[in-house]
Amino acid sequence: MQLWRSDECIKKSKINAKNRHGGREVVVGTHIGGSISIGKYGKKLAIEKGRDPTPSELHLHVHTYGHDGKSFVGERS
Repeated sequence: MQLWRSDECIKKSKINAKNRHGGREVVVGTHIGGSISIGKYGKKLAIEKGRDPTPSELHLHVHTYGHDGKSFVGERS
């Protein structure tokens, strides 16, 4: 416990957390699927379309609000 409470460890933890968040203090959401995996979305789209979805179709489905393919959830999406 002493190691985790040390100033050096706390400083490293804050730096690493910021790195995981893309350099931001608070992480910005990039997916709207909740706990559904990308694989499950792929299977769902395959059933709807009658074929396997392309990587672009899957990306648009997962990264846009209402799965409309237009309104992205974040700038990087």
